[in-house]
Amino acid sequence: MFKNRSTKKKSLSTVDNLLSTYLQTSDKKISKSVKHNASSILESKAQSQKKRSKSEMKKFKLKERKLRNKNLKRNQILNEKIDMLTKLQNGDDKLINDLVARKIDALKRLDSITSDSDLQELQNDVLNLISKESTKDKLKNSNERDQLRARISKLDNFSEKVSRGYISVNGLTPGLAQPGDDSDSEEDDDNYNQETQESSQLRNFRDDFDDYN
Repeated sequence: MFKNRSTKKKSLSTVDNLLSTYLQTSDKKISKSVKHNASSILESKAQSQKKRSKSEMKKFKLKERKLRNKNLKRNQILNEKIDMLTKLQNGDDKLINDLVARKIDALKRLDSITSDSDLQELQNDVLNLISKESTKDKLKNSNERDQLRARISKLDNFSEKVSRGYISVNGLTPGLAQPGDDSDSEEDDDNYNQETQESSQLRNFRDDFDDYN
């Protein structure tokens, strides 16, 4: 293929030089491309971080401003209350009259609710509240009424038996002498004794009734 060794060596040297030159150029291009891409990525990240920082800073400032305004409003209300109390303690007629006028206006607004529809609605609300008595309370009241009727019935039956002499009760049973009736000449003392006896008789009657039942 080659005429002699000198020609072969020269040809190989030429090829090597070409390859070396090409490869160096390619490496430079690749290195430059890599550096450019890395720079682009870093710049993009920096811009993104900068935007995020700006957004977070904006939110922080907005939150701080709202909190500051809230504290200012609270302090303003507190100062107004302190100022009002101070004026009232010092007897500020203008402020007192103003407060009285406000109360009167509030009462007038309350009295203005006089339309038929409002009154009807209020009546309905009251009726609904009254009608919402629980079943438990109704049963309880009914049981109490039944127990009272039963006790009254027993009391009437007991009284009838006492009046007929079936049951003896001190001071009430027919035929027994009433204490304090020994003499008709002591009428004044008898009136006092009668009241005392009636009270005692009533207690005895209740005790005997309870013992009987």
